[in-house]
Amino acid sequence: MSYHHFTIDERESILIYRMQGLNFSQIDKLLHRHPSSISCEWK
Repeated sequence: MSYHHFTIDERESILIYRMQGLNFSQIDKLLHRHPSSISCEWK
């Protein structure tokens, strides 16, 4: 399995969605990424 880095746009989207109160499982559906990947990126 290969790892694909998040783009700047995806990182900005994560920030915006988190500020709007969305959780990682909601964001993963919008970005088509695994929730744990989003969680790791958030840290």
